[in-house]
Amino acid sequence: MELLPQITLINGYGSSETGNMGFGRSHGDTRTDTFTLREGGLVLSEDYSHFLAPGEQEVGWAAREGRIPLGYFNDPDATHKTFPEVAGKRVVISGDRAGLESDGTLRLFGRDSLVVNTGGEKVFVEEVEEVLRATQRSADALVVGRPSERWGEELVASSKCVTEPTSVTSRCTHIARRSWRGSRRPRSSFSSTGSSAWATVRRLPLGEARGRGQFCEGFEMTETPTKSGH
Repeated sequence: MELLPQITLINGYGSSETGNMGFGRSHGDTRTDTFTLREGGLVLSEDYSHFLAPGEQEVGWAAREGRIPLGYFNDPDATHKTFPEVAGKRVVISGDRAGLESDGTLRLFGRDSLVVNTGGEKVFVEEVEEVLRATQRSADALVVGRPSERWGEELVASSKCVTEPTSVTSRCTHIARRSWRGSRRPRSSFSSTGSSAWATVRRLPLGEARGRGQFCEGFEMTETPTKSGH
């Protein structure tokens, strides 16, 4: 955007089941990190009891009503789960967790399957990854959960380096301490300059990472435990 100030960047959101649900527009110095909902776009409460109103402080589910699929072929259980009826409306639930801002725009938090429950707090690993990727020395970052006697689960961060691993690990540790307190902070960080450390990780064209569960197994990595905080 800085190199091409004349362009307008449009970021769309949707899935195979929901279709195009919303869009965000960035131009020049104006950046948006939420989505303007298209017709039928909704946010369903976490317990499926009601639809969120603008500004309601809850992380629910991105959903849509109206022109949606009938269901999954020969899979009534998946159809019942993904296409329920709520408050008299038949909707499709995307599996993404989201909130509704006071201006009615959609704020995405991440896939529910990537939530780590650590210390009684639900953490979206994609939010942590975004902060860790902010350092110029890190080409990519992945965060996963692992079992912990103290926290139930704890966060583990891995950085794919473009320079010497130790400097990136120290930088990511500093960012984590500055950005989060208590259970939200990654407990260990791993760094590697070699591509072999990320051999099981594959980024799809839209950025989704495949192979999260295996990325820290059997690699030569530098592990730096972070200090505990509250």
